[in-house]
Amino acid sequence: MKTTLRLPTQDQYAFIEIEAEVSSAEDAVVAYYDAMKLIKPQEGLDTKTWNASLDEFNNTGTLKNGTELYQLMNPYQKFYFQEQKKSLKRIKADQE
Repeated sequence: MKTTLRLPTQDQYAFIEIEAEVSSAEDAVVAYYDAMKLIKPQEGLDTKTWNASLDEFNNTGTLKNGTELYQLMNPYQKFYFQEQKKSLKRIKADQE
């Protein structure tokens, strides 16, 4: 049987629509959850590492192992980190 999977997105009324061929209703549910795993954000840094990274960056303006840590961040953590970086640049520019 054919089924249509509608996966929610960040936008309020938007979704991704996928048509799939399944053999039962149970298979349709499994297909839905498998598809959701593909678009779900990665885990990112754990709380302890995230807080230590932010503290280090706020205190020193740099981040030891920054490239490696940045690659491990989820999209929300990357966004916040970039905004913090811009904020520190503005503060530094105002002080000069």
